[in-house]
Amino acid sequence: MVLTGFYTARLAAERNHARFEADKATKVSDLLVSLLTAADPFSAREVNEPTVRGLLDVGAAHVHKELAGQPEMQAQMLTVMGRVYQRLGADDKAQALLEEALAIGRHGPENEALAQSLNDLGVLRRDKGDFPAAAHLLGEALATRRRLLGSEHKDVAVTASELGRVSRDLGDGERAEALLAEALRIRRKVFGEEHTETATTENDLALVLLDRGKLSDAAALLRQSLAVHLKVFGQEHAGVARVMNNLAVVREQMGGLAGAESLFRQSLAIRRKVLDKQHPDISKALNKLSNLLREQGKYEEAAALLRESIEVARAAFGDEHPLIAECMANLARVYLAQGRAAAAEPLARRAVEIRRRTLREGSWQTASAESVLGAALTSLGNTMTPNPCCWGRSGC
Repeated sequence: MVLTGFYTARLAAERNHARFEADKATKVSDLLVSLLTAADPFSAREVNEPTVRGLLDVGAAHVHKELAGQPEMQAQMLTVMGRVYQRLGADDKAQALLEEALAIGRHGPENEALAQSLNDLGVLRRDKGDFPAAAHLLGEALATRRRLLGSEHKDVAVTASELGRVSRDLGDGERAEALLAEALRIRRKVFGEEHTETATTENDLALVLLDRGKLSDAAALLRQSLAVHLKVFGQEHAGVARVMNNLAVVREQMGGLAGAESLFRQSLAIRRKVLDKQHPDISKALNKLSNLLREQGKYEEAAALLRESIEVARAAFGDEHPLIAECMANLARVYLAQGRAAAAEPLARRAVEIRRRTLREGSWQTASAESVLGAALTSLGNTMTPNPCCWGRSGC
């Protein structure tokens, strides 16, 4: 009798799950049909061809209306649309949908959809430079995925990787290395050595090892990652450019300046060809190449690249992003090398302000910007140590 009841309940649960999945498939199909109908020039009122963003706007309206009584399905669809908005660069729309999906998910049971919303919103907050918020969301997402999926699932690797990245952003190299090593172990087991997911994590872990002075280990991972990217994507791909840029950084640190400069320039050329002119990866490439040029005494070209880098980053992120702080601090270094302390001082001061707001207290990035500001003030003749609390403020 007990066994009969158990199997009856199990069959009922499986039947309900199958009905839910079938209903979800129907709803998704209906949504896609409505979007394609909106793109039909014979049925649409607008003459102009609809854009992807326009279709997403229509889709979001349908999701809000048609799935109002099915919160789990609605949250999943909002999460997917939020992720696509983010990839299109529409961060504000992406954030609104992802926050709504997360709010819906928190009213239900803990499930994979909730973990996905937490993960995607955490990634978005990192991209916008809000590292503490990103770390909180991704930490919750990772804990949820470990509970639901175990320790060796591919989605656990996704969130461990993202949390590793933001831990590096916050200056916590030890935690970043542990998380990315975990992600790499999982991806090597699940996907194998010659998969792009594995290669991506090799790249990310290499950056942390670079930060921690483990140059040989970083170089080995980057060479392996670059080989996979080239094999899968060919030469003209943004992923190839990214790994190439990072390998150039390692070679620079190991003293191979000529080889590093060649890789930096190749990476930048690929990015200019395959990415939008205001893509943040172009800003990053300009910034890295400028550092090498400054070391070689090529100050004019380095300064020009950094000014462009700041403008690209500002167009992508606004005025408060950590990438802008990094570029400003580097431009201040160039100006100091040219004997232009008056031009360096406001840039260094602004870099300190941004880093104090966006990074954890005591981070090495903030200390680095403070040292540049100190050098500028000293060059200007202000040899008294300034009060750090007054930097960037008036009336102190």
